Amino acid sequence: MKPGTILISLNDIHNLEGFLETSCNYAAQYDAHLIGVFVIPAMRIYPVYDGIAMADIVDGQYQRCKEKAELVRQQFEAALKKNLISGEWRELTSVQPYIADDFIEQARACDLVMIPQVDRNTDCGVEQEFADRIIMEAGRPVLLIPRGKTFKTVGEKVLIGWNRSQESARASFDSLPLLSPESDVNLVWVNPQRESALAGKVPGAELAKTFAHHDIKVTAEVLPTANLNPGAALIEHAVDLGADLLVMGAYGHSRMRELIFGGATRHVLDNMTVPILMSR
Repeated sequence: MKPGTILISLNDIHNLEGFLETSCNYAAQYDAHLIGVFVIPAMRIYPVYDGIAMADIVDGQYQRCKEKAELVRQQFEAALKKNLISGEWRELTSVQPYIADDFIEQARACDLVMIPQVDRNTDCGVEQEFADRIIMEAGRPVLLIPRGKTFKTVGEKVLIGWNRSQESARASFDSLPLLSPESDVNLVWVNPQRESALAGKVPGAELAKTFAHHDIKVTAEVLPTANLNPGAALIEHAVDLGADLLVMGAYGHSRMRELIFGGATRHVLDNMTVPILMSR
């Protein structure tokens, strides 16, 4: 079943044009209802200085965010009209200075979530751990789009990272609505020699058989990496294949609200070059 609703985050206003184009392309591909979300964060309250309250500064910041939201709304609705896409605008006002919690609440009632990559060295309009939290807490498949890039299709040439873990299983089956019998799917097990008992004689064969029952043809292969980070190996292989989608599980855990990802997941989030579907 193809995704009927796609929820997108529009707070990254400096990356808006390309991300909106990609989002509209995907919504049109699946005839999906596109929901654009802009969250206005609560303004930070600064200490009183010489007896002067900072209410005017806080109010000014809020008004600037409202003005940005209005410009984003206009751009979003123009994109819907141009591409003849069904959609809706949701502007939320948060009670806290971070926006992830409000976006997660919206995400849990949608088929697919799309967010742009968060560049930790750039102002992306969201907190640095925004993508981490959406992946780990939304409970929905998350499609991440490399910042500054535009993509016309998803699911035509696909690379799936598989190792029989809970995370890779969730991501693999979450990708099914994005695939079709025409999809060219490669299933790779990174360094199966390190888990020979788990991988079996033909790593990935069981999943390939299951996908065949969905009329999805899968080529299973192994991907030795030597000393290369597994995440880097997957990205490199996706580029070599000309993939328009990389599918992988997100590995990590939360502790005292700080999300800690494994090396492969962190590398992929920071260095993605193709759209990546992640599930937890």
